[in-house]
Amino acid sequence: MALIGIIDTAHSEIHEIMITPYCKAIKGCGAQYKLLQWTTDPLKLDSYIQSCDGFIFTGGDDIAPEKYGESAIPECGKTLSDRDDFEFSFLPLVLEAGKPVLGICRGCQMINVAFGGSLWQDIPTQTSNTLCHSPSHVELIALITHEVVVVQNTKLSSILRSNKLIENSMHHQGIKDLGVGLTLSAVSIDGMPECIELQGHPFFVAVQWHPEWLYPDEDSTLLFSSFVRACEV
Repeated sequence: MALIGIIDTAHSEIHEIMITPYCKAIKGCGAQYKLLQWTTDPLKLDSYIQSCDGFIFTGGDDIAPEKYGESAIPECGKTLSDRDDFEFSFLPLVLEAGKPVLGICRGCQMINVAFGGSLWQDIPTQTSNTLCHSPSHVELIALITHEVVVVQNTKLSSILRSNKLIENSMHHQGIKDLGVGLTLSAVSIDGMPECIELQGHPFFVAVQWHPEWLYPDEDSTLLFSSFVRACEV
């Protein structure tokens, strides 16, 4: 049985609300999980790599704009330097080890920045996008909000059974410039990137929506199950 490392959201004020759905989805798809605490200790990072078969980079607070060469605008949200330091140190080790990766929301944004991409610090004030990508309260995260179009001949299209999804959304930031070497595999109907992939990797998919909150619907089950199967190899 695969052991999935889930990046903890331990410093969040809504920790239990945010982390529990990930755990339920992984257990429901036949794997075990381990919550990974934030650290830059090389020995602990190596122990994570050695003990886990794959990793979920979870949602959470904003990424510091300094990570992509910008200064924060007033609308940029709370950032956590210790989490940023951990994830930007850990992701290269995961890549080197060839372990499967599933990024979700902040995880998707972090991966894009780690590959040299950038973010919109606040979609409503920096873009002309027509959709509301962030509901007024976290408890609305389970509500479907908009359509997502899947790019054909991508990993995501091979996982799902439809080229169009109706998904939830809980983010005020989003991908602006795509990271080097990444492939765009889904967009919202207003053009906002919704999924990125790394080709040539056993499983490296990052989505902007929150499938853990929609599980066990069909699309979320297909995504988590495919990830778990990749971790079992």
